Amino acid sequence: MSLTPGTIAHTALFSLWQRLKLGEGGLLGMVAWLVAWESRDIVVTVLVTGLLALLLTSLYLFNDVCDRIVDAHNPKKTAAHRRPLLEQPRTFALLAVGLHLGVAGAAWYALGSWAAGSTLLLLLLNPLYSLWVKRIPVLDVFTVGVMGGALVGLGTDALDLLLLAATMTAISHAFQTRVDERADRAVGIASSAVAAHRNWIWLALAVAYGCTVFVRLGPMAAASAALPFLLLRLAHDANPAWMLARVYFGAVWILATVR
Repeated sequence: MSLTPGTIAHTALFSLWQRLKLGEGGLLGMVAWLVAWESRDIVVTVLVTGLLALLLTSLYLFNDVCDRIVDAHNPKKTAAHRRPLLEQPRTFALLAVGLHLGVAGAAWYALGSWAAGSTLLLLLLNPLYSLWVKRIPVLDVFTVGVMGGALVGLGTDALDLLLLAATMTAISHAFQTRVDERADRAVGIASSAVAAHRNWIWLALAVAYGCTVFVRLGPMAAASAALPFLLLRLAHDANPAWMLARVYFGAVWILATVR
């Protein structure tokens, strides 16, 4: 299959669009809101949001390249999207890395060393996750949580907000692995969702999240940290439970940024 610029662009952007369509773009909205609120500058908000969208594209594309074979068992991944990745994996892996480095350079120039450092940290963590850690319970949700904090690092260097975003992302990933549980079992991926001790993993995440909420918003808000744990533990269908959790996280994030 010969790759045209249109095919390359479509394949890369589809990696992002599919995640947004499935509701996995929460960090994009969180960072856009945070930067808009703190800067009150439309140019800065558009710049940071645009860089984050490109960075997410590079992360998701690299992940899709790594999962191009096992995704045959995932009903959310279409054959049309997988075909170019199967035939030209090196091309798309290099594209993902090149795009990532381009975003890091732009972040350094426009936003400073902190934003660039956060971006470069992801250049280490994303391959680590995509190639290895996603198959190891506990480490999978921990690594994705750190990645979520690093992504929000494009918009802020406030440690309490970064930790809040990291724990939110880790819990969101727990929901996502529950949604993908059947596909993961089919290909032998031992994520936290299929671990025998997964309830303890989810409880630990809820406690860590509650601590970050307590630091930013106090004890009354921290008590609400039980909600995502209960949704993870008790919901029969992970999709609507994850939707409720996202709405809840959005409300907490807004409160945390405007306090």
